[in-house]
Amino acid sequence: GAPVKDIEQEAETKKESSPGESFQKRVKNKNRLRDIRSLFQEKDLPRLSKQAERQLNSNFKQLSVVEGNLFALGKKSQTFYMTSFFSGEGKTISSINMAYALAVYGGKNVLLVDSNFTSPQIHRLFNTENTIGLKEVFCQQTDVVKAILPTFYNKLFIITSGSQSSQEPVSIERERFQEILDKLKGDFEHIIFDGCSVSSSPEPIFFAR
Repeated sequence: GAPVKDIEQEAETKKESSPGESFQKRVKNKNRLRDIRSLFQEKDLPRLSKQAERQLNSNFKQLSVVEGNLFALGKKSQTFYMTSFFSGEGKTISSINMAYALAVYGGKNVLLVDSNFTSPQIHRLFNTENTIGLKEVFCQQTDVVKAILPTFYNKLFIITSGSQSSQEPVSIERERFQEILDKLKGDFEHIIFDGCSVSSSPEPIFFAR
């Protein structure tokens, strides 16, 4: 399968919030995801094909241990970048398997982000449009929260790569990316980036730093 790179940066020493503040933050984040979902009717939610769902459900035993495997890493793993050396080695399927397992079987709020600007696949596999996504977020054409799409699966959300028709090059700045990531971490227990192959783009090196 495609290798997984934990792109968590070393945690900075921060003042711990009080139990009351932590509770208020959890409620706020939970309500925000609920509000995002309420904007869509169930029939309009992005969804995998029936065949893909059957395949995922048939792999229940393998997928149900994903969270345990992450826990075995010895630290809280929240963000991941999925890559491979060559294209076509199955990293997108691995990304979806991981996201589905953590959300459906693990009951975690999970965000799956398509960061493959050269060959995006998440929108196609979830049968949804690719108009506003990560590209627009990086270009500061929209706020990252507005790019989040709920899916048919209750705790699984996605961000597509963004408009394929846009000819504007994507400028990825370290500070901007960290700002976006910090905002998303408040809402999601796991964030999974479906990225480019190492041989096709320098972007995996940027994301994995």
